[in-house]
Amino acid sequence: MSLLDGLNSTQIELPSGASVHLLSAGEGPCVFFVHGWPAQAFLWRHAMRALAPTHRVVALDLPASGATRMPADFTWELDAYADLIDEVLDSLQISSTGLCVHDAGGPIGLHWASRWPGRIARICLLNTLVFPELSWGARAFFASVRLPGAEAFVMNRASVRAGFRIGVRSRRIEPEALAAYAQPFADPAHRARFIHAARCFDPNSLRQLPDRLDRIAGVPLQLLYGTKDWILPDVEKTMARLRDRYPHAQSTAWPDLGHFLQEDAPDRVAEAIAAFFRSAPA
Repeated sequence: MSLLDGLNSTQIELPSGASVHLLSAGEGPCVFFVHGWPAQAFLWRHAMRALAPTHRVVALDLPASGATRMPADFTWELDAYADLIDEVLDSLQISSTGLCVHDAGGPIGLHWASRWPGRIARICLLNTLVFPELSWGARAFFASVRLPGAEAFVMNRASVRAGFRIGVRSRRIEPEALAAYAQPFADPAHRARFIHAARCFDPNSLRQLPDRLDRIAGVPLQLLYGTKDWILPDVEKTMARLRDRYPHAQSTAWPDLGHFLQEDAPDRVAEAIAAFFRSAPA
């Protein structure tokens, strides 16, 4: 099976000037997937296939990832990402959706959800950032992208491959997937866009996110995470804080999985995601 079997790959042109790459499948209630760095939409392929028989599933390549291209005036702030998600959903005529996020896609997707709580049916969080107190792993990443020459040395094909190998703990990541994640970073222009996006991400923007999440406090919430996460090593603390804040959250911790749990245990993680969204009232 190829990475995209069963999924539709499309490029949509938006009025803002953005050209966004999407993967999609299925019909029915929508679930919208937001990946993190340095992944692409196909990170969600297993969960999308699991849900496609009952749901409409859509995943985008974030700006500076995959085949998505942004206009020169894109500001790379959380509000700008939220505007982009708005524009994508409006162009697809999706008024209500479930949301599934991972890594840097967490603050991006949650910021959007907090702006439009009426559009959110359910939320699933996988190893991600929510609170402003960053772990040493996150601080090291944001410091590394600010080093001189980061475009050449920090985010190249070798470092991306190494990051995914570190982030997958229970097995070896499929060679085809590893090559596909690394391939865009062979292009100097892609590396420059990615480094620019990472440099523009302001960790201080996370300070308001926890309080903003109270706007969606009543939305059904699922927490799925691998505890062997060397990329976000404080993930257990993050999820514990979320459970304390939202006692209704369903929580599953996998002690054998790492950061990229979608690649670590594809079937197990996909089925957990699918079961959560299928359990929504008709």
